[in-house]
Amino acid sequence: AGALLPADGAASNVPLSGPPTGSEEGEILRTRTADGLGLRIYAGGEEHLHLAFTEDCWVEIRDADERDVFADLLGDGEVLELWGRAPFRIRLGYAPAATLTYNGSRVALRPHTRNDVASLTLGR
Repeated sequence: AGALLPADGAASNVPLSGPPTGSEEGEILRTRTADGLGLRIYAGGEEHLHLAFTEDCWVEIRDADERDVFADLLGDGEVLELWGRAPFRIRLGYAPAATLTYNGSRVALRPHTRNDVASLTLGR
């Protein structure tokens, strides 16, 4: 797996090498990078989300199968890489702290944000 963060510690928009292989059908795999700031989640699909954070932000992500594939607080410098099945329902508790890309394209959060909370659905 490639490193998520460059030597200067700034969050990178470069995705990891790709989803892990060899998982059981329906299993959600979670791994952390050696520095503890990067989290990789494989939830059985090819659609890719990349989130980077500059401050604390609560994150909730549900997949096409209505599974809660992630729900936790992420903070400054942390990066989340998720591969799964769209559509994804995403809720960000403090959207100004987050940068989101979906399959390599940056997603504007402001149109989906009210009182700093973003709620959006991405994919099919």
